Amino acid sequence: MSGVGCSLGGYHAESGVTLIVGDVSAEQRRVMLAMEACNDAAVATLRPGARCQDVNEAALDALKAADLGDAIRHRIGHGMGLEGHEAPWLAPGDMTEVASGMVFSNEPGVYRPGRDGYRTINTMLVHQTEVEIPSRFLADNPIDQRVIAL
Repeated sequence: MSGVGCSLGGYHAESGVTLIVGDVSAEQRRVMLAMEACNDAAVATLRPGARCQDVNEAALDALKAADLGDAIRHRIGHGMGLEGHEAPWLAPGDMTEVASGMVFSNEPGVYRPGRDGYRTINTMLVHQTEVEIPSRFLADNPIDQRVIAL
């Protein structure tokens, strides 16, 4: 796993990727595709008016659907700004409504102790009609859309 962080003018952003050395097994590909579905569900649900807990639930449901629910160890994300890790939280119980101008992390993770671990991190910028991903890592297509329309 590799992470990259950035601070500019006191504000923070982060990205991260899981790298596999050698041939990718069918199980590794399955987990990575489930994490991509988790990431995409968070992006699809993150929009002005959505509740933070609902974004978390939609994202983690994608991992549960892939039979990886036992490997979830944390919420899908958090607010980002002057503190880097701050409220609102994309987590159970956070009823904060998403608004245009908010910035969140999106951190799908699968952790199977004694076996393996996977994590990706993207920064998501919420606009009125779209979610912008300023930097996105994908296994099969490292240069992807930077703006996803809602």
